[in-house]
Amino acid sequence: MAFDKLWQDVRYGLRSLIKNPLLVLVAVLSLGFGIGANATVFSVLRSMLTTSITAERPEQLVQMKFNNSTTVSYPNYHDLRDNKIFAGSIAYSTGYSSSINWKSGDDVKSLYCMIVSSNFFDVLGVRAAMGRTFTSKEAEPEANPFYAVVSHAFWVEALGSDSLIVGKVLVLSGQPFTVLGVLPERYHSIAGAGLNPDLYVPLSEHVMAGMSDRSVPLVEMVGRLPESKSSAQAKSELQVAAKDLGNRYPTINKDFAKSVDLRSMSGLDWLKRTDEELIGLPILEMSSVLLIVVALVLLVACANVGNLLLARGVYRQREIAVRIALGATRGQLIRQLLVETFLLSIIAAGLGLLLNFLLTRLISQMKFPLPLPFQLDLAMDWRLVYYSLLLIVMTTILCGLVPALQGTKVALVPALKNEQSSLIRGHFKVRNVFVIIQVSVSLVLMVTAMLFIRNLKQISSTDPGFDVEHTIAADVVLVSGRYTEQQRIVFIDNVLDRLNNIPGVDATSVASFPPVSLNDWGTKIRLENASDAESFRVNIQLIGSKYFQAIGVPFISGHDFERAYAKNSIPAVIVNETLMRRYFGGHSPVGKRLISGKSAFEIIGLIRDSKYRTLGEPPTPVMYESYQQTGGSLGGDYFSLLVRTTGPAQPMVRVVKNMLGEQDPSASVDASTMSERLKPLIFPSKAGALLLGVLAGVGLTLSLIGFYGVMSFAINQRTFEIAVRIALGATPGRIIRLILRDGFVLVGFGLAVGIVLSLFATTLLRSLLAFGLSTADPISFTMAIIGFIFAGICINLLVTRRAIAVDPIISLRCVR
Repeated sequence: MAFDKLWQDVRYGLRSLIKNPLLVLVAVLSLGFGIGANATVFSVLRSMLTTSITAERPEQLVQMKFNNSTTVSYPNYHDLRDNKIFAGSIAYSTGYSSSINWKSGDDVKSLYCMIVSSNFFDVLGVRAAMGRTFTSKEAEPEANPFYAVVSHAFWVEALGSDSLIVGKVLVLSGQPFTVLGVLPERYHSIAGAGLNPDLYVPLSEHVMAGMSDRSVPLVEMVGRLPESKSSAQAKSELQVAAKDLGNRYPTINKDFAKSVDLRSMSGLDWLKRTDEELIGLPILEMSSVLLIVVALVLLVACANVGNLLLARGVYRQREIAVRIALGATRGQLIRQLLVETFLLSIIAAGLGLLLNFLLTRLISQMKFPLPLPFQLDLAMDWRLVYYSLLLIVMTTILCGLVPALQGTKVALVPALKNEQSSLIRGHFKVRNVFVIIQVSVSLVLMVTAMLFIRNLKQISSTDPGFDVEHTIAADVVLVSGRYTEQQRIVFIDNVLDRLNNIPGVDATSVASFPPVSLNDWGTKIRLENASDAESFRVNIQLIGSKYFQAIGVPFISGHDFERAYAKNSIPAVIVNETLMRRYFGGHSPVGKRLISGKSAFEIIGLIRDSKYRTLGEPPTPVMYESYQQTGGSLGGDYFSLLVRTTGPAQPMVRVVKNMLGEQDPSASVDASTMSERLKPLIFPSKAGALLLGVLAGVGLTLSLIGFYGVMSFAINQRTFEIAVRIALGATPGRIIRLILRDGFVLVGFGLAVGIVLSLFATTLLRSLLAFGLSTADPISFTMAIIGFIFAGICINLLVTRRAIAVDPIISLRCVR
């Protein structure tokens, strides 16, 4: 019975909508864009944050943490694995520490490689789409395995979709690796966040030098919980095993069992580094901003459609009154009107999902300027379907509930006589509220967009503090284990000597990484006579002599590092202006000492500030150490060479790269000018400004459409009044002022509410904005307000044209 009534409401609603095609078109377009934007952002964030890794029963996989760290040494992993606490335990290493050099023709490229334990694919239960994966028996480190499994994206983009790739050889780190298989196209790496390693190779000394050293944490551990064991039981047993390792190796594993924890590998848990810290916090912050912005766009669209339904309700009063007179209850009428709105939402959701399909295909084909291979799986799944159903229900309530309640509140006799004047006033007040909501929400969107545009401008015009036009940075990745530390120093010295002999080269140096490369090395230090409680954190950088000359940063006082230092001398450091101002009261620190743990450092130089990690960062205290005096580690087999040229840097890039290739043909070299390196750093700001600008534009357009509808409705209802005023001698100017006053009362209220909301909302953006740009930036607020006022004036002028075009003779004949 209830179904029959509902079906009757659906049929009636469809007939009603068919009779109003213009209403359906405007409502569907408004809601469709809002739902499409929400579905697209949801699809991207779902792929990045919640897509489950590819594995059998991934909910059984847990990552192990020891002493609040996810990395352990390979020997510790091996011993823990032998305890058989889990149904299977795997080890893997990702990121820059597991890069591997691939020789392709005459070029050598550094690939993002996941170095994994021999049982990696067996424990995960992953099978290759082509060929096979390596097995635990054939890929043990003792067997010195030379096998590789490649990702589908690498197979397509780098190997040309070679159907005969299985069995072929790739030269990796100077050695031949046999390709065993290709992973499935929609394989989701255990690294999460859309990271997609190019290939997988088994752990061995050849690809990971020092893996047999128990004191060096190189791998992460993941275990599969047995069917008969809970996470708490496994954690308890793991605690015992870790304590045993601490007792067996008290020096190396002193704090190994201090804290032991397990975390799920599904959902958002991959973001957690510690219980208090999220390594994905910037991702979550930007994701939250996008979700809020698209939700606001949908809210504006709902207010717009709500206004349309309110206007339609005025002209349906007689129909509603007739149905009440025939015995229909108010509840039945509200249900009928909500069914009509529900049908509109369903049609709009169809348009939104079509828009989502087109946008996600476009995003999937985009190449992002990121240092690691990144792949999003944006295919439609059940979560998107459920999210779309949620949006349909929400839009139905937001758009239809108030018009349904207002539309069924009728005075029976006047409505049956079709006397609308007594019914319009309530509708008009509600419509004004909708307009105020639209204006205030649109202002929030515009202020947010203006802030990101200003942020982009500020970052783009930021002086990094070093010369970007005449400096080349070459990232070098040596084959793992090819050089000892001393051999690496000799190799670097030889390279620098050869670079200095190239015509057009003014200065050269070496560093653990170039400036503004997103690296964040830091340590705690204190002044010489201060207590440990007065320690403070500084960023550190390992560099060679003439580093500041190579990047064009001047000394304020003191001098540079010498090329060679006596091993027994006090380590020398150079500090920047920010460190001097914060901790030396603005006085020169040259000759003073800094203490880190049990080590003392003598300050020999003071240099001007330059950007360390990003272009938008605040002034950061930095301490520079000589890599030669610290043993030449620089960060292992990864370091950067800096070359300053006398002329334009771009023509010298190929010369520098060729020379380095001659020095070590197995090394990977990525050389570019510093100006080119800054472009990817600006990309997130560009993308944010563009995306939020488009969304703000959509919100503003929808808001102005709603505002125009309300003002037009007001003019229609005041036609008789305007005719009387004109007949009594009112000039067009006075009529225009009358209409503009009413319009700007609405805009004024909306802007006032919007300013308050914007001040609150923009405080959430603090960590996403460049240093020096306030969340209450007056320029952003002023430009957004002026833009909205200008758009409001244009809409008002369009409406007043109709008002002053009223013919009083014709209008006065239509006295009601």
